[in-house]
Parts: sequence; structure tokens; C-alpha cells
Amino acid sequence: MSDKTIIPFPSQEADITDLANVQKPDKQYCRHARVILVESSRVIECRDCGSLVEPFDWALRWSDKNSREVQQVKQMRKERKSLLESIEKLRREEQNTKARLKRARTSLKAVNFTEQEVIHSREWLKQFREGEV
Repeated sequence: MSDKTIIPFPSQEADITDLANVQKPDKQYCRHARVILVESSRVIECRDCGSLVEPFDWALRWSDKNSREVQQVKQMRKERKSLLESIEKLRREEQNTKARLKRARTSLKAVNFTEQEVIHSREWLKQFREGEV
């Protein structure tokens, strides 16, 4: 074997980025989110970095963003409709529950009244048997 075919494994002290041969740009990537439409020269400039923006690419990105926002609005409207239906269902259930509670209270009053009549009748019958009435 010759030494030309052997690649030495870097030691812990060696800088691995030197071996990767990666070059990072010094400047941050600009998304050109804020633009100026220059009417006189009919160009689009980025407000942040000042570079010229390709009009078709900007229009396409704007259109995609607008389409996503339209889909989000549609989804929110659908969710709103579902929530309103749920609220209406809960209101109906509340009214039904209140009506059942009112009927139960009325029935309970009738049962209490009937129990009182039975107690009163027993007392009257007892007094009658004893000859007090």
C-alpha cells in the first residue's frame, strides 16, 4: 500500500470544518419580505437589503402566500360554523335540562303532598279510632 491512498483520520485537536471544505457566506440570507415598487424604473427593490427582486418570483411568492391565507380563512370559517353549531346544541341541551329539572321538582312536590296527605289521613284515622273525632 502506498501512502497516497491512505487518508489520515483527524485527531481530536484538528478542526473538522477545514476537512469538510464548507464555505459559509458572511451575509445573512434575505427573504425580501418587505419590498418597494419603484414606479419610475419599474423594478422591485428589497427594503431590507436593497437588492433588486425578480418581479415574477416576488409575484409568485405573494400569490402563494395569498392562497395560503385564503385557505386559512376558509378553514377558520368552517371551524367557526362547527363551533356555533356546538353552542346551539349546548343551548338546546341546557333548555331541555332546565325543563326536566322543573318537571322533577313539580313531581317531587306532588310526592311530598301525597306523603303529607297519607300522614294526615293516618293521624285522622288514629284519632277517629280513639274516638277523639
